[in-house]
Amino acid sequence: MAAHTTVHRQKRTRTFYQELRACLIAHAEHHFGLAKSTKDGLTERDHLIALANITGITPPELLTPPLPPGCDILWRTFCVLHNSRGGGMGPAAISPANIVAWQQLYKVQLSPWELDTIERLDNIALAFLNESQKTG
Repeated sequence: MAAHTTVHRQKRTRTFYQELRACLIAHAEHHFGLAKSTKDGLTERDHLIALANITGITPPELLTPPLPPGCDILWRTFCVLHNSRGGGMGPAAISPANIVAWQQLYKVQLSPWELDTIERLDNIALAFLNESQKTG
């Protein structure tokens, strides 16, 4: 009976973390989607805000999916790393060295799940950045 309970608990825990990651990914995709440049040089967000200002109605596209409770720190960590990324001919992935330096600077040890989630968020950011370079 105890083995069955342990397996069930592990499955629930895995599902919980998968759902957290899915919510973070939805948040990131929406965030970076709104940051895409349009032909006039403004972002999608800029156009939607202008529309909201003119009509007095917030377009539903402007409403970002909320961060899951407790994930705001991980999102902010990703944003700090994202904003400090290197580049040359284009945006570079967040390097392990940058992550290690961030952890040492703030005396924080990210869990394997957090590191994997940051990598996935980075892949989303890079896809949007590369797409906007191609269209821009």
